[in-house]
Amino acid sequence: MTDVLKDRMGFNGFVVGDWNGHGLIDGCTSTDCPEAFMAGVDMYMAPDSWRELYHSTLEHVRSGRISEDRLNDAVRRILRVKVTAGLFEQVAPSQRPLANDISVLAAPEHRDVARRAVRQSLVLLKILISYCHSIRE
Repeated sequence: MTDVLKDRMGFNGFVVGDWNGHGLIDGCTSTDCPEAFMAGVDMYMAPDSWRELYHSTLEHVRSGRISEDRLNDAVRRILRVKVTAGLFEQVAPSQRPLANDISVLAAPEHRDVARRAVRQSLVLLKILISYCHSIRE
């Protein structure tokens, strides 16, 4: 991810892991996986194991297994996207209009947006896979 996506393709967003997917890497668990972080994952998706993963990641930084430069890169990428999106200027999600209004969940127009997002992300994934195959040849 770092070499191809970030360095060669110039991606300046941040990479989010898949729902505890880092735990499927050989030698990793859902609570401990410096390999994924060093490979370029900037944000783990760890809904049920985040606290333990946070502590193990800090320990890997303290021991030098994860470099401070890599940690700073991940933080910089995440903050850059959040600042650009204006997330720090908005009110808390719980204070926004329609907060806690479950009647708007799964509305047809929301499903349409979700389907469009899936189609577009699949196209991006296909382009990335094609690019990776072309640089191998």
